[in-house]
Amino acid sequence: MLEFIRSDGLFAGGIAVATFLYLLIDLFIVVKTFTSILKAQSFWFLWLLISILNLLAFEALHAQSAAPGKQFGHAQELALIVFSTLGTVAILQSLTLKIGDRKIVDVSTIVENFRTTVLEDISRRAASSQRKFTSRTADRLFDAFRDKPAELRNEFVRVMTFGERDTAQVKAELAKIEEQADALKAPLEMLLAQRVAKADVEEADRLVRDAVRRAAALK
Repeated sequence: MLEFIRSDGLFAGGIAVATFLYLLIDLFIVVKTFTSILKAQSFWFLWLLISILNLLAFEALHAQSAAPGKQFGHAQELALIVFSTLGTVAILQSLTLKIGDRKIVDVSTIVENFRTTVLEDISRRAASSQRKFTSRTADRLFDAFRDKPAELRNEFVRVMTFGERDTAQVKAELAKIEEQADALKAPLEMLLAQRVAKADVEEADRLVRDAVRRAAALK
């Protein structure tokens, strides 16, 4: 194995990349965020583990497929990398070690439990990042509409009526927010910005960018 890695380091790197891409796509389908996946230490541990197993599978396929004295071309090596990656994942998802008829180790359950742990870790990171982004966006929206409560009130009504809520419901919520602002002695723009960001953070971010562009155009 060590000789294989030293002589075919390029293919070892290809195996690591193939494993990385498979896991990245597999997890992204569930969590929908590349950033949180890459920031999770558990993801990299899973990648390292699967890469090592994949490297062993590739070496086994390579040894069985190669004819004596014949070198594989790049296309054949790439095909082996793909087959070993898919084969490694498939085996880990179905492997059970038995002695007689008694199960000793259910590898598939262990792998699936670890994958679930990785997904939970990524989901926690994604939720935390989303909360921080929403909070930052609300602060920026408040700064952009500071001392402009009428404008932000109009944007609030527009954003909140974009869904299935009717105008009467939105106006009732707006009146409640205005009462809270009076009771807390807080700027109405701040509470409206927080509510808009919570309802639709992407639209809130767009409002901030539009406000920044308008301000720059006036200079």
